[in-house]
Amino acid sequence: MENTQKNILYVITKANFGGAQRYVADLARYQTAHGWNVSVVHGENSFEDGNIFDRLLEEAGVRIMHVPGLGRDVNVVADIKVFFKLLRLFKEENADIVHLNSSKIGALGALAARIARCPRIVYTAHGLPHLEPRALWQRAIIKAITWVTFVLSHAVVVVSDSEHKEVRNWPLIGGKVTRIYNGVGDVDFFSREEAQELLSARVGKPIANTLVIGSMGELTKNKGLAPFLSVLKKIKEDGLDFIYVHFGTGELKEQLEEEALKEGLEGNIVWFGFDANASLYFKALDIFVLPSLKEGLPYAVLDAGLAGVAIATSNVGGIPEILAEGAGVLVNRGDMQTYVTELEALMADDEKRNVMGKQVQQRIKAVFSKDEMVQKTTALQEGRA
Repeated sequence: MENTQKNILYVITKANFGGAQRYVADLARYQTAHGWNVSVVHGENSFEDGNIFDRLLEEAGVRIMHVPGLGRDVNVVADIKVFFKLLRLFKEENADIVHLNSSKIGALGALAARIARCPRIVYTAHGLPHLEPRALWQRAIIKAITWVTFVLSHAVVVVSDSEHKEVRNWPLIGGKVTRIYNGVGDVDFFSREEAQELLSARVGKPIANTLVIGSMGELTKNKGLAPFLSVLKKIKEDGLDFIYVHFGTGELKEQLEEEALKEGLEGNIVWFGFDANASLYFKALDIFVLPSLKEGLPYAVLDAGLAGVAIATSNVGGIPEILAEGAGVLVNRGDMQTYVTELEALMADDEKRNVMGKQVQQRIKAVFSKDEMVQKTTALQEGRA
């Protein structure tokens, strides 16, 4: 990429460090290192140790701007105030490129950026919200808002072929939409032995001879963990020995902890909370699960696959593209009985887990490259793609 001193403004709703924030951080750090003037605008943060996003940006020399009142939930009065704050900000900053992330900021930001006459507006859809399990009228409204965001943007990034297929024939968006996979680079994972030792210390008992199931993600309804507790309960009732560990926190934390106690799983589940280094422990896992109701192209699955862990997850979003050609187990969204069957089969078959882990690892290294992601996205931002 040429050192052209481009001015780019990334805007994202929350500062909680999830997949969208990781995406922005990867792009912002790369472009700062290549001579761009990069700023990141974000709203609220509710995570413990939630300044990880800001720390990553600050260490790279990225300027950060906070917008009070910008949050995920709809609040008409607050959202109107945020809109005018963004409008004023876009005019003052005079950025060459405004890159919007997340559905909430996409709609507000694209309209404000158009009124401010920003030369280039890019929107990345980290999953399509109208595909979430909601009432039909809610999905229709959300779909309409998403379409308006696409129309107002000069270019749109979707993170999977399935999402590209969903939107490519929408009216008035022409050739605006491009599929660019999320990508991962090399990760210095703990070795299996070291990871097991470190997790054993955190769990409070040895885990080397126990089958370890793990997951990572924000504790929200979309991650599907509440119904997944019934899967773990059935596996325990069937006499299989396991421990389940989850990295991440969120609004359902207390509810899930209480439900796990009611299901008699207190000896089998450990909730680790948010950990910026969670993926480094993944080699200690025998199986990675993600029973999500909705996803884009989750970094958690990419990290687990890169660590060589067998994966069993919902058949949603771009996950089937990660686990293509038998590289993992896919279960229809909400089908907990099949989840039980598939997990028990994996738990009983060491060889199958090893083969799947190697296969998904090879696929991720070959297809889901962070370097390719940042280069293709940068070209799109500049209008070269």
